[in-house]
Amino acid sequence: MVISDIIIFHEKFTKETIKSFLKDSLNGLPLDAIITDGHKSYPSIIDALGAIHQKCVFHKMQNLMKPVYRRIRVLQRRIKNSENKIETLKEKEQKLKNEIGSKKGRISEKDKKRKKMKEKKECVKTEIKKTIVKIRESKEEIKELERNVEKISKIFKSKTEIC
Repeated sequence: MVISDIIIFHEKFTKETIKSFLKDSLNGLPLDAIITDGHKSYPSIIDALGAIHQKCVFHKMQNLMKPVYRRIRVLQRRIKNSENKIETLKEKEQKLKNEIGSKKGRISEKDKKRKKMKEKKECVKTEIKKTIVKIRESKEEIKELERNVEKISKIFKSKTEIC
């Protein structure tokens, strides 16, 4: 049963506000249990009222999922940054390729400048490959996290019988 709906500004949401709200709202009603969103002040207040405290299932799930969603956002940012990095590296690789020139065959030992540019180009290619692997790993981790989110969601949506 919803007893009272009041909007309280975050700055005024204190332990004292909660106490007075519950005292005024419950005004003589019999009390067995109170279901809350899990604010840290509730347990001591509800114990003082002599009731059982239970967290709302929705809020329990929300609290469980916060770190998962945070991790997914971190991975998504990493993927986006890595994709941007690949674009930059490909431009750099193309620039080095143009500077090396279109001569066929092995680079002469005397041509130190072209040799050095070829080495830089190879380093850029290696960096691109490493970045692609990081993207793939991040995408796989996101898929795994999303599968777990779906499983947890199904658990909370399922109806269980209480005996």
